[in-house]
Amino acid sequence: MAEELIDLALELAGEGFEEHVDALVEEAGNNETELALAAAQVSTEPPMQSGSVDQIAYSLLVEAFQRASTSGARSSSLDDVA
Repeated sequence: MAEELIDLALELAGEGFEEHVDALVEEAGNNETELALAAAQVSTEPPMQSGSVDQIAYSLLVEAFQRASTSGARSSSLDDVA
């Protein structure tokens, strides 16, 4: 039963995650600095509690930052080639 619950929890946690991250990257204009600042702010004001909405928001912002950083590096390398 525990394995089934874990599988369901992982499935539920993943639903919409990619779309939410994409929305944050788009809203930030792919600006990784803004995403990092937002993640830092949500993690410290007020102190984040485990399992809270703030923790979920932090996870989304961190993933969005990483995605923006990766796409920025790809864009720069493509510009260098052209």
